[in-house]
Amino acid sequence: MEVIRVWGAPFADGWENWRPDPSWAVPLLPEDWDRTPAHLST
Repeated sequence: MEVIRVWGAPFADGWENWRPDPSWAVPLLPEDWDRTPAHLST
C-alpha cells in the first residue's frame, strides 16, 4: 500500500498521462454484456 500512496512504480511511470489515439474506434459491447453466465443458460 505504501508504494501506491507515494505514487511509486508502476503507478507513476507515465501511464497517468497516457491517452488513447483519438482515431481509435470505441469497441461495441455485445447485447448481453451485463449478464452473468448463469443468466445466459436460461
